[in-house]
Amino acid sequence: HYKNAELLDFASWDSYPLGQVERSTMSEADKVRWARTGHPDWVSWNHDVYRGLKGRRAFWVMEQGAGQVNWAPSNCIQAEGAVALWTAQAYAHGASCVSYFRWRAATIAQELMHSGILRHDETLDRGGQEISRMEIAGRANGTIPAKIALLHDYESQWIYDIQPHSANASYINQTMLFYSALRGLGVDVDIRHPDSDLSGYAVIVSPAIQLMGADRAAHLARYAAESAFVFGPRSAYRTATGRVQELGQPGPLRGLVGQRLLNFDGMRPGLTVHAGGHEVETWAEAYEPTEAEVVLTYDDGPLTGQAAVTRNGNVWSIGAWSAPLITEILERILGEAGIVTARLPEGLRVSHNGNTEIWMNWAQTEAVLPDGSTMAPVSFQFRG
Repeated sequence: HYKNAELLDFASWDSYPLGQVERSTMSEADKVRWARTGHPDWVSWNHDVYRGLKGRRAFWVMEQGAGQVNWAPSNCIQAEGAVALWTAQAYAHGASCVSYFRWRAATIAQELMHSGILRHDETLDRGGQEISRMEIAGRANGTIPAKIALLHDYESQWIYDIQPHSANASYINQTMLFYSALRGLGVDVDIRHPDSDLSGYAVIVSPAIQLMGADRAAHLARYAAESAFVFGPRSAYRTATGRVQELGQPGPLRGLVGQRLLNFDGMRPGLTVHAGGHEVETWAEAYEPTEAEVVLTYDDGPLTGQAAVTRNGNVWSIGAWSAPLITEILERILGEAGIVTARLPEGLRVSHNGNTEIWMNWAQTEAVLPDGSTMAPVSFQFRG
């Protein structure tokens, strides 16, 4: 996508939040939890990816679902307010156009049960009614003021998923651990390619960039001199052509991160260990510091006493799959970088578009904001 987008005037994608839940790799419990609204971070992830394809420029949602789809394993009807919330979120992440699919529900062919703005009889369906009541017209589409860049690379995604080594491990699941932690701290995120210009970011997060040659390592090291840098598990495990780093991992990053990889533990579902008091599942890798300081060690299991998290100046390495641990470490890093954070309840998210602050409650229960005010279920608020 990054290469293809170079020749485009703008990038676009098709957003179907309910179908995305059904086809995702999230747990069955999460699929039930988000079946009627979509998952806030899985949708916004794509908004941020496509905004980043053209270097932080506006994008389009070429097809926005107006209700339930017909092509997923299950096709739930959406919660009241969901279609309006999806539209507000697209604006919140910098979309300059939201084009709905479809105008009228089809009366022939294979998508007879796919929602449209209009029902088969040409009356407004639930989603169409929400769209007709929306008040976004006239709001400026400004710059997303992200101070954090998260690195994303399709080649690393492909090579990761060919050999996941653990049943629940995947590139997107690992990356979402870091992305959801950041969004849950109330901060805006730019998603950028690791070889792009990363100037001006206070924090750069690299959750799962496996492919690392000397040129890419040198490129990233230049930014680590001024920005906090965070590497996740399996970072630089392979060379730029896909070979394992034969002199050990993390190959050309070793001087930057100040450690070397010792062992990794691809755990089966239900098997866990602990690090720094946090439960770790799916993946645990341990480091031997060469220059870095040890921040957290494993409390139990085969890697007991070995480093799970290290720090070498501005550069951090996190080897444990643990949402609470990752949130705790990122909260500390952002605080040191002067970025204000707030731990948000599950389903509550905030984004900034220019001078407008957009609060979104994806939960089907009332949400309490950090200022003590409340939001109705499946709703959004513009402030500023």
